[in-house]
Amino acid sequence: MLVFHPGVIPEYRGAHPAFWAVVNGDRKGIGWSLRTLQAGVDTGAVVAQGVSKCANPLRQSHVVMQHFAHLDGTAGLVEALRTIGRGETPLVPTEGRMSRKFTDPGLTDYWKYRRQIRTWQHANEKCGCS
Repeated sequence: MLVFHPGVIPEYRGAHPAFWAVVNGDRKGIGWSLRTLQAGVDTGAVVAQGVSKCANPLRQSHVVMQHFAHLDGTAGLVEALRTIGRGETPLVPTEGRMSRKFTDPGLTDYWKYRRQIRTWQHANEKCGCS
């Protein structure tokens, strides 16, 4: 069985991966993973993954970003299923990558989230980005 997770694992296992990627200042952590089902929270082998191209932390909530991550990952999901259908086993190497499991955020986590968004907004204003 495969699971389509709205976050980059093993770095963002568990609940609300886009939220935690923003808190950690990690735009590349906003993405998707296709993994095998295994005991534990998001601990299966990673079959395919990618960074969300449509997620925009400056204009979208973390919930919306996770939906965009799934949409962005659809092509990768289809390609992985085709590869599996040919009898191949695609795997994304995860050795040496930090594995972290996150839970539901608390009030102070929301403050950290907003602080990171303001930091990114300020950086965009300084460089003239919109």
